[in-house]
Amino acid sequence: MKLRSHLILLAFGTIVPVAIFAAGAAAWLVDKERETVLAAAEQRSQTLLTALEAELRGHVAALEGLAAHPSLEDGDVPYFRRAIANAITSHRDWLNVSLILPDGRIAADGISADGVQPSKAALETVMRMKRSQIGAVALHPTLQKWQFPIYAPVVQAGTVRYVVAANVSTASIDELIGIQKLGDGWAAVVLDRDNHFVSRNWGSAKYVGTPAAQSLQDALREAPSGIFRGRTVEGIDVYSPYHRSKATGWAVAMGIPSKEIDDASNRTAWLLLSGVLLSISLAMAGAYVISRRIAMPLTSLAGAAEAIGQGQMTEIPQEAQVDEIRTLATVLQASARAAHEREDALRDADRAKDRFLAMLSHELRNPLASISAASHVLKVARPDSANAVKARLVIERQTRHMAHLINDLLDISRVTMGKMALDRERLDLADLVARVISVWRSSGRFERHEVALDLHKVWVHGDRVRLEQVVNNLLDNALKFTSIGRGIRVRVAQEEGEAVLQVADEGTGIPPALLAELFKPFVQGSEPGAHAAAGLGIGLSLVKGLVEMHGGMVSAANDEKRRGAVFTVRLPAVPAQAANDEPDSVVLGGRRILIIEDDDDTRSMLHAAFELGGHHVRNARDGTTGLAIAAESPPDVAIIDIGLPDMDGIEVARRLRAGPRSRRINLVALTGFGGSEDQRRALEAGFDVHLTKPVTQERLKRVIGDLK
Repeated sequence: MKLRSHLILLAFGTIVPVAIFAAGAAAWLVDKERETVLAAAEQRSQTLLTALEAELRGHVAALEGLAAHPSLEDGDVPYFRRAIANAITSHRDWLNVSLILPDGRIAADGISADGVQPSKAALETVMRMKRSQIGAVALHPTLQKWQFPIYAPVVQAGTVRYVVAANVSTASIDELIGIQKLGDGWAAVVLDRDNHFVSRNWGSAKYVGTPAAQSLQDALREAPSGIFRGRTVEGIDVYSPYHRSKATGWAVAMGIPSKEIDDASNRTAWLLLSGVLLSISLAMAGAYVISRRIAMPLTSLAGAAEAIGQGQMTEIPQEAQVDEIRTLATVLQASARAAHEREDALRDADRAKDRFLAMLSHELRNPLASISAASHVLKVARPDSANAVKARLVIERQTRHMAHLINDLLDISRVTMGKMALDRERLDLADLVARVISVWRSSGRFERHEVALDLHKVWVHGDRVRLEQVVNNLLDNALKFTSIGRGIRVRVAQEEGEAVLQVADEGTGIPPALLAELFKPFVQGSEPGAHAAAGLGIGLSLVKGLVEMHGGMVSAANDEKRRGAVFTVRLPAVPAQAANDEPDSVVLGGRRILIIEDDDDTRSMLHAAFELGGHHVRNARDGTTGLAIAAESPPDVAIIDIGLPDMDGIEVARRLRAGPRSRRINLVALTGFGGSEDQRRALEAGFDVHLTKPVTQERLKRVIGDLK
């Protein structure tokens, strides 16, 4: 397919999604416009209903006041006739007022007895319920005016003695509709309890007293309020919001011609379609013009690229009018020169990958084989036998070795990507080295070597865990290349404002060709398999990264006298800390510890380890259970995994810090997420300490001991 076709497709592919989005946006806007208009109409209908209810309440209240006239208590009907006349005079919308006996006979009438006869059903309802009622719209036979009756009972001694009825003109309802600010073509109607028109702004006199449109009656039967699309009695298609009054049973409705709303939608759709067609046409024309300016130079450039691929030099096409095409030709020429170098680099990287994978396989298979064999011994040997004890030691040693291996892999990745954060404190480097040496001695790792120490106090501002990692890796490297019976020397001193750590071995030394590459990842002093503990070649690279993060430097050299290697770490020294300022690290027993961890094995082993340490331990496999346990009995320390099944550990920490009983709990994050951002989020959520898995029991005990 030619470039021109691609550009046309590109233009078309660009316009079509925009057109689809525009269509969707237009449809949304049309819907919102329709919703806005209908919401306004619904508000108008609600306003009309409120006004209607107020009007009817006024008539009812006035009639009930008349029904409480003192003359009725005395049965003075002639006097009440004068009260009726006054009421008709003072209420301009009252056509007549009647005093009706319980049997339906009219005892007194404001105009004549030839008016509207009271509804038997309405009278029965008033006497039964003993409260006012509003009747249906009807034509007054004498006055020939549309009216609706209102009935008010006169209750004496718990019995309805009379019913006062007022015939109210629908003109008052017409006025309510007339004062509404309705749009052009909008309809407004008021219906009585029987769904007959009381008032209507379209042909009001013609339709008063007749049933409402069937669609409106159906809607009122289904729900007391809502919006529907139906037809008026004239057959006009309308959107209609409606409401029925709970107090009176009357209803109001609005009618907005659907054509008024739908025409706006059609105009928007046609305008959008015209814009899309015009845009596509312009895009096609632009694609054609641009293709002519690009296709010809690219054809010439393709020939040049082929020549460059064959190792030939070529001139940049002079006819190119696009800067990027000329730049591309220049880059292609440079690529020809770099191709050979890249091929060599790729071959070197491939060899390094194979070397790393081979060594990783070797380093993992050996401890796995030992662990597998030790597990078999534990199955068949008695738990207290020497073989079982030896097998447990093997599992512990090999597990520690694998954890060290995985930690180094993870840490070198974090250092390389700049995601490792340091937890700095002022510490004595000599004391730190002495502690590491003591742990190595107690574990038996120095039993076949002589270790000489020359340690002098020197203070640095650093991360204790990471500096211990530096010392461990340097010692591990020294052991690898030092024969049994030979010595290792460790020195700590202050020189010219710097803290100096030296680890020297009596091994085979470092080949001169390797000195410049020694601190690069996966660089080793021997081929895989040549040494029993060759390692992965990442320990020294990690040392370099950690030392440089502390603002220091590390170097390696050969010791000509002892034929070994000397590794020197230099860190910025800080003033010595006063003895009474040095923090104490006390491991406290008998603490209440809560473990929230979803991995069953990890949770079980942590539980067992802390119980053996004399602590009272409870555990949970999810955040919800952990929160419930903490609420029931707040622990001293909560060790929380971040990746929990129901809610993450960050949320658990926030909820614990929010609770009045649990906000003083020491929170320790124990997680596989070890980046600086992960640490920041954990500390912001309320954790006191952030630890990255795997963590040794010694490290956990020290952390818990440091917590107050």
